[in-house]
Amino acid sequence: EQPIVYQVLTALYSLAGGLVFGLIYDAMKALRLKIKSMAFTVFCDILTCFIAFFILFYLSMAPGNGEVRVYIIICSAIGALVYFFLFSRTFLGLFTACLTVLIKFMRILQKPIDFL
Repeated sequence: EQPIVYQVLTALYSLAGGLVFGLIYDAMKALRLKIKSMAFTVFCDILTCFIAFFILFYLSMAPGNGEVRVYIIICSAIGALVYFFLFSRTFLGLFTACLTVLIKFMRILQKPIDFL
């Protein structure tokens, strides 16, 4: 049995983990929107699921002492929901804009190579 202080810290880490998952999800979504390929979409979905599993696994192993506790999963889900309702639109737009600039920059760099 863990002291309540450790449980509260684990819950806060789980909330943060949910927020991080939401951020990663939106970064992958921005990539999927720019690269419209079914194979790439499947790859991004699998990678996103793997990252979510890793976050939950890490939260269970490190602060959770290797035990998957229900409050870890619930707090992670709450963190993700908070991200999706409060921050997702802003960060998705930011990620999409950054990718657009990066793609334009890559096209500019590619022009001399195409000339050859």
